[in-house]
Amino acid sequence: MSKRTDEYRRMDRAWAIVAAAIWAAVFATDFFTPLGFAHGSLYVFAVLAASLANDTRVLWGIGGASAAATLFGIFVSPPGFAIPWVLLNRAFSLGLIGLACVALYSVQRLRHEAEVGEEEALERETDLARATSSLYFAQSLAGVGTFKVSDMGREAEWSPGVYEIFGFEPDETLTPEKIFGAIHPDDAPRFFEKRDRTWERGERIEDIHRIVRRDGSVRTIRLAGQPTVEDGETVFIGLVQDITDERSLEERLHLLDTAVSMMGEMILITDAGSIDAPDGPKILYVNDAFTRITGYSREEAIGNTPRMVQGEGTQREELDRIRRGLEAGEPVSAELINYTKGGEPYWVEVSISPVFSEAGQLTHFAAVQRDITAVKRSEDDRRLLEERHEIVMRASNDIMWDWDLETGALWCSTNAEEIFGTQPRFTEEWLELIHPDDRPRIDQGVKDVLLGESENVEDQFRIRRADGSYMDVSDRGFAVQQPDGEVRRMVGVTKDITEWHVLNERLRQKEKLEAIGELSGGVAHDFNNLLTVILGNADLLADLPDLPGEARRFVETIVSSAERAETLTTSMLAFARSQPLSPRAIDIPTLVEGMRPLLESALPDSMQLEIEVEEGVPSVLADRNQLEVALLNLVLNARDASGQGDRIILRATETLMDDPSLEEELPGARTCVTFEVEDFGSGMPDEVAQRAFEPFFTTKQGAAGTGLGLSTVYGFARQSLGTVKIKTEQGRGTCVTLYLPPAGEVATNQAPGKHSAPSDGGRKLLLVEDEDEVRAIASTYLRNLNYVVREAGSAEEALKLLQGEEFELLFTDVILPGMNGIELAEHALEERPGLKVLYTSGYVGDAALPLDPVNLKGAFLQKPYRKNELAVAIHELLDPAG
Repeated sequence: MSKRTDEYRRMDRAWAIVAAAIWAAVFATDFFTPLGFAHGSLYVFAVLAASLANDTRVLWGIGGASAAATLFGIFVSPPGFAIPWVLLNRAFSLGLIGLACVALYSVQRLRHEAEVGEEEALERETDLARATSSLYFAQSLAGVGTFKVSDMGREAEWSPGVYEIFGFEPDETLTPEKIFGAIHPDDAPRFFEKRDRTWERGERIEDIHRIVRRDGSVRTIRLAGQPTVEDGETVFIGLVQDITDERSLEERLHLLDTAVSMMGEMILITDAGSIDAPDGPKILYVNDAFTRITGYSREEAIGNTPRMVQGEGTQREELDRIRRGLEAGEPVSAELINYTKGGEPYWVEVSISPVFSEAGQLTHFAAVQRDITAVKRSEDDRRLLEERHEIVMRASNDIMWDWDLETGALWCSTNAEEIFGTQPRFTEEWLELIHPDDRPRIDQGVKDVLLGESENVEDQFRIRRADGSYMDVSDRGFAVQQPDGEVRRMVGVTKDITEWHVLNERLRQKEKLEAIGELSGGVAHDFNNLLTVILGNADLLADLPDLPGEARRFVETIVSSAERAETLTTSMLAFARSQPLSPRAIDIPTLVEGMRPLLESALPDSMQLEIEVEEGVPSVLADRNQLEVALLNLVLNARDASGQGDRIILRATETLMDDPSLEEELPGARTCVTFEVEDFGSGMPDEVAQRAFEPFFTTKQGAAGTGLGLSTVYGFARQSLGTVKIKTEQGRGTCVTLYLPPAGEVATNQAPGKHSAPSDGGRKLLLVEDEDEVRAIASTYLRNLNYVVREAGSAEEALKLLQGEEFELLFTDVILPGMNGIELAEHALEERPGLKVLYTSGYVGDAALPLDPVNLKGAFLQKPYRKNELAVAIHELLDPAG
């Protein structure tokens, strides 16, 4: 389509009007003048004017009208012209008009085509200028410029972007020398070497270097170009781009990526568009910490979903809460259990934030995950430690405290209320609980610490419970110095030692009894040796046939007194737990019922004895005679402590060992048999009860008591692997409990019998005794019994005799200098397995004999012994069937 200007359009319209006017004038002339026949050719001028209107419609319109008017002129031709001539004239005019129309139409077409070509060229030039302008504008926005440099730089074309990048003025003439001269001096050698090499090879060049602009600023550009050939000449076409901001951004991004990679926290970036997808948001970025902690590589993580680190232990309720936050586009935080690639669980503290575009559209989610596994474990350990601390505090009698000296505030562990019955919050509340007699000493100790005269305060004192009773405590406090050297806090531990004091007193009492027992045993040993000599000589005197009657009475008096002394030493040995026992399984109901007549006869008629034996009570393993003596002594003590008309209760039961105070004295026992003898008399004061088991201690007046009753019971109980306890309350009575281990076997109720004194005369015996007087009496006894006797004063001497002579029986004292009697018997039995052994002693001490006579590999005869007792013991060994 033609795009002629308005001026041309106005001229075209004018020529159309002129053409019409000429046609009208010729038509009028041809119609109204006699020369009409000659006027047909005049229409050519109208056609010529119509062609100048540059419109084919006007040309053909005027041409057609002219032809029509010429034909019409035939009928108005003036008279006088021949018809042929008129027709020839009109034909000539028509031909001329047609020829003019055709010729002018052709000219008009050629002109039109020229104008259209000119307009199209103008339009292309305009479009090119517009495109070039847009290109240059785009290059300016992108910081890009283009150039074309001919071979050797004779000609050059530079886009405006080049001017702008290098800082040249737009009207300044640029040359390659100016461009290359702007390259930074540090980068120029490398660039020129690279430029020349690629130019020679015809290769593409790419380079990043710095330039120095006219204003002195330094920019970084990227240059890219390619040599090519145009019109037979090599030209270099390329572009330059200012990448200063891009490089700065890249450097910042690199630093940021480096910093993010070095972070200990895991960074995840996911898209936000797939939150409703089945697999959830896709991971777009993870840092090094993620790969290090989870074990997944970046390739495995990118494109995957955060669900890849979730597992069976991941909290569903937390995931649901996170999803609600993401759907709302709000930041959300949580603590989750995730799993590594290897399946190991770990704790994370995750914070997820939505990322919005400049248009406000949600595009991504950025998550920061901090590995808190160690923190959780530390919390678990701390919680466990606190629980253990709380358990220890509750299970022990230790109270931890922290005293703020400036405010007076006092913190105590929770078990303080359980122990004291109150929870003091301030120091004054605490100090008011201290016994008034102990308060000055404690105040002075604290004062010494505050004045720097002592680093800690340590003391034992009494403190009042909520119920008004006092308890014994041990307190140890330390001063906590501040950096300035001032003491503003004290911390410490208070321990309930009430039970410890009780146990310590029991231990002290036990050690005292042990010491007295050792002393009593030693005395009894020597005394028994003396009694053996006294009774032996008395027996020898009594056997003299011609002994005067008065002298015989003196001998009987000596024997009677010695026997009383023997009873005394027996009690002392019982207390010392050194008397020989013959333990057997004893049926308790049979024993107690068998003793009932004896016990009732020991009480006055006004007293009542009640015996309670639990059904199914097991047997005990003990010496029957000594157990009977112990029960008799307990009943007699109860009798003496009771008033007229009172009653005494004897109970025999099986008891579970649930008393902690008995564990040390009866270790490993689950049950025991107890004998309780309870009276309802006046009871004992504490100081009397603490000494009740001491030998010779008595509160009875005059000769009413020897002080050996309870001590004998105590010794028997300990020697029988049991114990005895006293529970007393003044004004309400006393209960003494004897604890003995169960036998675990069928009881036997056969009491020991008596034997007459047999004689096995003529047999050879070896007598070993270190006491000369005792050995002399024993030797006399044996010879009077017709035995052949060899004597030895020590074990070593006896072994020599055993090596050279044959003996049927070894009669040896247990306590000997050097090797004792038991060790002597072991050596002798190794040499002579058939040798019989009879032991004797007044006190065995550390060489205590086994309780089971079977394991003794012999028999035992307690000093002091009589001739008849010795004869029976030897006969039972040499002739057990007889």
